[in-house]
Amino acid sequence: MQSHSATYRIGYGYIVIALFLPASLPALGEQITLDAIKDNMLIEDSTGSLSNGAGDFFFAGHTGQFDNGIRRGLIAFDLARNIPENAIIEEVSLDLFVTRSAGSSARDVSLHRVLNDWGEGDSDASRGEGSGAPAAPGDATWLHRFHDTDPWLTPGGDFSTLISATQSVPGTAGAVSWSSPELANDVQVFLSNPQENFGWILIGDESTLRTAFQFASRTNPNASRRPTLTIDFTLPTIDDPDANGDGNVDGFDFAIWQSNFGRTGDLSPADGDFDHDGDVDSDDLAVWQSGFGIKIGGPGALNNFSSIPEPTTATLLLPLAIATLRRRKG
Repeated sequence: MQSHSATYRIGYGYIVIALFLPASLPALGEQITLDAIKDNMLIEDSTGSLSNGAGDFFFAGHTGQFDNGIRRGLIAFDLARNIPENAIIEEVSLDLFVTRSAGSSARDVSLHRVLNDWGEGDSDASRGEGSGAPAAPGDATWLHRFHDTDPWLTPGGDFSTLISATQSVPGTAGAVSWSSPELANDVQVFLSNPQENFGWILIGDESTLRTAFQFASRTNPNASRRPTLTIDFTLPTIDDPDANGDGNVDGFDFAIWQSNFGRTGDLSPADGDFDHDGDVDSDDLAVWQSGFGIKIGGPGALNNFSSIPEPTTATLLLPLAIATLRRRKG
């Protein structure tokens, strides 16, 4: 990494400061809405030969069939390519559209984290799609993660026993949302460990007949009804030593810090409070030091550092700078 040095006058003396590392602007809270990257339906079947990977719908609950009537939905989203890895997840909402209900009563449908990867093949059921279609290669089925080579550890899917979110789904068509702290935690885990992001399984009331709900899938012809995941997140505050906002960290920014040294209150980087802690002190000088000579924004800029340098010669010289400045103010 390139280093810089500069000499600045403080009070009646001079100090030489060795300068390292780039700096960037503070980040704000953001929201993003993602489309599903895959979904499918697990159809209770002792042979594991049915699926609906390319269908317009998937189901959760129990159909009117006495045998093999359980249906479970699978859904997943790509987080790693859409959200910064250091994001702090604040709130998450999974939004689905109920297109049909086997009964007229509201029923709980719960989300559970899936524990193993699974597939979405080309199977495409006809009519209402609740009976599924012959599984295609790579489809998830009742017995397989990927038909017909990779089985689930447990028929019906491998998923956490812990509920990530539960919603009472009405027996009428319309939009339904799932949101909870546990769901947000799932997304945080998936973001930190992309290799564990296998999405969620939707499980309805499987204890009695005619409790199943039909949901629009990611390939539904009506794009407004397709599944989405809305995520609110923030990024850690990043120090900003560009006091005058000219895109460069230089002596002009140092002069602003110097002129405001010792101030407290409702301050900003424009006042020399580069670390956003409400005062202008030696910590802010260290922030300026870490970014000196760096261009912020535009071609060749370095905009994404978040590390703090190890103690250097410059750090050892900071007390001298502060003491000299205090003597001047006195």
